[in-house]
Parts: sequence; structure tokens; C-alpha cells
Amino acid sequence: MPAMANPMPVATEPSDEAACFVHAFAEFWNRPTLEGFRALMHPDVRLIQPLAPPAQGIEEAGAWFAGIQDLLPDIRIDVQGWSGTPEALFIEWTASATFGGKPVRWNAVDRFRLEGGRVRERVAYFDALPLVGTILSRPAGWPHALRVRLAPRRTG
Repeated sequence: MPAMANPMPVATEPSDEAACFVHAFAEFWNRPTLEGFRALMHPDVRLIQPLAPPAQGIEEAGAWFAGIQDLLPDIRIDVQGWSGTPEALFIEWTASATFGGKPVRWNAVDRFRLEGGRVRERVAYFDALPLVGTILSRPAGWPHALRVRLAPRRTG
């Protein structure tokens, strides 16, 4: 049987742009701020993630991040590994935060498409059910979550 042509080129070496972005991503999540988040994003960024509608553009993306930071002010992400190129960069990570006075952790993989070293598109992949279960099992955190949900969004 003849070999099939590969419709997508396969990169065998990571690019400097991808490696630099992963480093900046990891550094950002050590001390996340809205300003730092915006610096990583392209003005026309598109973010897709479980538990939230897609965010299109830097203002919506900033509002999404601000909501996460308001809900989980101590959130940190540790990069576990990565692979790819600026066109298809995958970062595996573990998030940790506090909700309802107790720690919460979850694992995910983000797929990025970079443009000029900044995020043009990000799709987050994780099983949201354990995170939702944790939130539902901690009623001490519900008043804070409700205040965050009802508060006007800050975009920086």
C-alpha cells in the first residue's frame, strides 16, 4: 500500500518563540496579574475553555482572567511539560488555589497558537466535573463565588 501524504507538516524541533513563550507563561503564573496576562495576549486573542463562554479580543479575555483571579485570588499554575511550535503549542499544567478555605487542584492541557510571541488563540482542555464537584462540596466558598459572579467585571 502506498504511503499517505501527511496533510500537516510535522515540526521536529521546538522553536525559540515557543520556548520563550512557555518560560513567560510559567513566570506569569508564579505571580499572576491582569497586566501580566494582557502582556501575553494578542489584541485579537480568542480563549476557549470549559465552564465559561469563549472570550474574543483583549477586553473579553481580560474580563475572563479578572473573574478567575477574583474567584481564586491565590491561583497558581505549574507547568508540567510542553511540546510544539508557535502554530500548535501544547502546555500541560497543574493549577492550585483555595476555595472555601481548602486547597483545590486540577490538571489541564492548553493548546496555543502564537502570533508575534503572543497568544492569538488558546483552547483549554480539562475535565471540569471534579472541579465543579469540589466547588459544590464546599458551601463555605459559595457566598464569595456569588459575589464574584454578580460583581461588575474589571478589564484593566
